[in-house]
Amino acid sequence: MAARSHNPLMDLARFHQAFDAHRPRLERILQNRVRGTPQQHAYDEILQQTHIKAWERWPDYSAKEPLIDAFVWLYGIMRDCWIDKIRYDTRNGRHLQNVPISAETSFQIAAHLTSGTGTPSAKVMRDEMINIVRRAIEMLPEADRLVIEMHDDDTLTFREIAVKLGEIEDAVRKRYVRGRDKKLKALLEKMLGEYRP
Repeated sequence: MAARSHNPLMDLARFHQAFDAHRPRLERILQNRVRGTPQQHAYDEILQQTHIKAWERWPDYSAKEPLIDAFVWLYGIMRDCWIDKIRYDTRNGRHLQNVPISAETSFQIAAHLTSGTGTPSAKVMRDEMINIVRRAIEMLPEADRLVIEMHDDDTLTFREIAVKLGEIEDAVRKRYVRGRDKKLKALLEKMLGEYRP
């Protein structure tokens, strides 16, 4: 196979084409993730860091055959930049917290998984339900938690998650079902049963 051209202007054009094509989706994911968190003020900074790091890594990425999905590649960089920002804030004592699933997604998960046991809002206030879901998710094994987070909060497809994790799509789908619809549901039912307002 012929070597790829290393024309800098052509490389720059290809990079911007790839980044611009996926930027709206990346922005939606990041907005959802940082909304209501101490990192909310750093939205532009995280996106800018994503752009810079992606360009720095573009030569290695574009040299691979076959190319992995550009969105998945960019999402991975953005996720790393976001987590780095949280770690930086934590290290400097600005705020100590885990990397929680968003409030809206937490409540949607609760509504879905408790639909057969009555509406969660009838027993638990929305903010408390969000906290319960987040605590339950934190109790899951990391592999299950990551798949739920990427699928439900970041809206990645099972195929995209499989590419990101280097796994088979069917295995990712099964882990999601096992983690969310079985393990997480059991944890939520137990925690709701023990809930005392």
